[in-house]
Amino acid sequence: PAKKERASEILGAVAHGLRYWSIGRLTSMAATGLLTGLGLWIIGVSLPLALGVIVGLFSFVPIVGTIVGSAPGVLLALTHSPTMAVYAVIVYVVVQILEGNLITPLVQLRTVSLPPVVLLGAQTVAGSLVGILGVIFATPVAVSLMIMVQMAYVKDSLGQPVTPLGQNVGR
Repeated sequence: PAKKERASEILGAVAHGLRYWSIGRLTSMAATGLLTGLGLWIIGVSLPLALGVIVGLFSFVPIVGTIVGSAPGVLLALTHSPTMAVYAVIVYVVVQILEGNLITPLVQLRTVSLPPVVLLGAQTVAGSLVGILGVIFATPVAVSLMIMVQMAYVKDSLGQPVTPLGQNVGR
């Protein structure tokens, strides 16, 4: 009971951090879908909007999602010609490179400032232990744990000043 107010503050900070992580994730997903749809439209693949939406939704799962989401587009491009399928693969690879190395890191840095090493470590450990569900939920769990450690340990126990993840925006 004595720590109830502090626990409420910490959980509020976790909720705030997860809210901004979600906004960042949705922004990355939208950018991935838009770039994919635009690239497929430029090369002349049928249904570029639908294929962009599929990749955008699948990109919620880091790394693996975009690869799995690209299969329908490559198969559809293959119905046009093998050359078109190669062009579609190139579009997907370029978008994956942009998403993984530019879009998502910049968006996540701006929204929650999650260090990339924490993200990759969490995904690796959770994926090894739990499988695909671990990869899906690794990032929000890592964000939550980092905020709890920052507030309950670094700030409260060590007495160090800290700005929890996600607190640099929106408040």
